[in-house]
Amino acid sequence: MSASESAGPSAGPSDPGWTALGPEGAPTIVLVHGSRLTRAVWGPVMDRLKGEFRLVALDLPGHGTRAAEPFTVAGAAAVIAVAIDEVAGGRAVVVGHSLGGYAAIELAAASPARVRGLVIAGASQEPGGPWRWAFGLLAAILDNPTVGLMNRANDRWFRRRYGADVAAALIAGGYWTAAGAAGMRQIMARQFREQLAVYPGRTLLINGELDLIFRLGARSFRHAALNGRRITVGGATHLVQLDRPAEVAAAVAAFARSLEP
Repeated sequence: MSASESAGPSAGPSDPGWTALGPEGAPTIVLVHGSRLTRAVWGPVMDRLKGEFRLVALDLPGHGTRAAEPFTVAGAAAVIAVAIDEVAGGRAVVVGHSLGGYAAIELAAASPARVRGLVIAGASQEPGGPWRWAFGLLAAILDNPTVGLMNRANDRWFRRRYGADVAAALIAGGYWTAAGAAGMRQIMARQFREQLAVYPGRTLLINGELDLIFRLGARSFRHAALNGRRITVGGATHLVQLDRPAEVAAAVAAFARSLEP
């Protein structure tokens, strides 16, 4: 663990790297977090969906319980595939946020039979396109040794914005800045609209109203998808699932119900 990272839980014999909730045998939704954080970001959404769906929230390589694994986009897609195979019998709706959204697109293109439906939140901009500078800047910020100051500011912000219980789970998961920086540089070398166009299933794009960079790219990603639609969640930032968990949960549930059995 680098000096810029905040320790979180470590994987043990009883922790496969994911959390599963909800009735066994119900339609499965796999939830994938973004850079720096962990599966904990999906807690408020899972609370709203666990009565109807089997939910699997996992840690990406380089993050949380998988901190010892180097992050690669292909490795992240493989982790999602393993969770689908072991918990969902080989097929599930996949919901990816930010860096996890790009990993979900990678999996959907490479192994479409595993992805019953694809939901992409805050990942509808081409990292290697005109906004490449923004992704590169974020990677540089995460590589800065003073990022510990940002982590402490995040602690305070999470407590103020999301309340003590949600903040405690986020903080306990830790901040994984080195993996976040590696993830930014990895996705900058790929073309995700091309991969999205390969996936034959249905796609839903979710963006926060205030998440300008990704909201501006949503139209082009929807056109790239063979069967896509997009929604904008009012008043939400990049962490749309924490800002508006009820709206995100409702959108994911409606999407999952609309898919063929």
